[in-house]
Amino acid sequence: MHTGHSDGAGSAAEIVEACHRLGLDFAVVTDHDSLALRDRGEEGWHDGVLLAVGNEISTRKNFTHLLGLNVTEAAPRLEHGVHGALEYVNAKGGHALLAHAHGRGLGGRGYSRRNWPWWPHPLLRGAEVWNYLQDWGRTFRLWEPASYRLDRVPGRIAGPPRWVLEYWDAEAERRPFSGIAGNDNHAKRLWPFRKKYWPHQEMLGRMVNRVRLDLPLSKDGSEAARQVMNALAGGRCVFARDELASSEGFDLRTEEPRKSSTTRTSPTVLRPGDTAPFEPGITLVVQSPVEAELRICRLGVPVASATGTKLQFSPEGPGAYRAEARLPLAALPGRLAPAAAARNATAPWAFSNHIRLT
Repeated sequence: MHTGHSDGAGSAAEIVEACHRLGLDFAVVTDHDSLALRDRGEEGWHDGVLLAVGNEISTRKNFTHLLGLNVTEAAPRLEHGVHGALEYVNAKGGHALLAHAHGRGLGGRGYSRRNWPWWPHPLLRGAEVWNYLQDWGRTFRLWEPASYRLDRVPGRIAGPPRWVLEYWDAEAERRPFSGIAGNDNHAKRLWPFRKKYWPHQEMLGRMVNRVRLDLPLSKDGSEAARQVMNALAGGRCVFARDELASSEGFDLRTEEPRKSSTTRTSPTVLRPGDTAPFEPGITLVVQSPVEAELRICRLGVPVASATGTKLQFSPEGPGAYRAEARLPLAALPGRLAPAAAARNATAPWAFSNHIRLT
């Protein structure tokens, strides 16, 4: 999300307070073209909440924004084209991800990255597959108060477009390519009013990333922030719209190949972000904390699906496989369900990154 150091409002203290109230372990601030919070010494631990600081880079090309995670310096605004910005982030020791691959924003300009020529760029580590603000922005109209009332916003969230998922899957088929989600909250005020219509205290936690770490978080705040951002950039995460239901426990993993397999070179268990050789008999398992419509997908197409809390599938060959889950709208409170939803429809809820079997 953003603070008053770029085009948002609010401070590190407000974000930390919101995280405490909502039970969030960490937050990642990506102010536009700025690492001001880090420069002010506000990155790190705040009474049990970790604040990590990256930045959102404004390039000269077609309003493209990139997320720079773990960068040591912020790129100057509009100084680089997309290729130059990717090289800059790499030179500064960071990871570059495409920000808000879809949406129109509250300003009304379209940001679709369909047919975007830099998807295959070797220095692009991943993409923000689901962006809460941009999703909501599809239906935002300043002259329609119902489109921005806080109690009405959840019913306007549609989920990542199918084409974004297909692009994500296609890149992951070729190389490790992370997908993350973002609240992208700015805590904006509507001019000329002083009231914050979308305060961090109300908006954070609606979309979350759950990271898997190789080691426990460091007690050193700067190192812990790097651990979180490395996990995000490495695809070692799942993301979900937790305002629908808690995604704690949602996971994709592998089970060992059947005993008939004579060779086994991969680790016993693979998780999102892992790559290993394909072995006949290997089984993918999706686990959900609540009953949902579960899918295992490859190249934008479900290859297995079931309704329940567990789904198992044995792929017949190599590929990049991920899990997704959808919740039945009938089980959701009215404010969360789209007003025009069809009977027996479902809402996108949780997504894993890929397990790549090569």
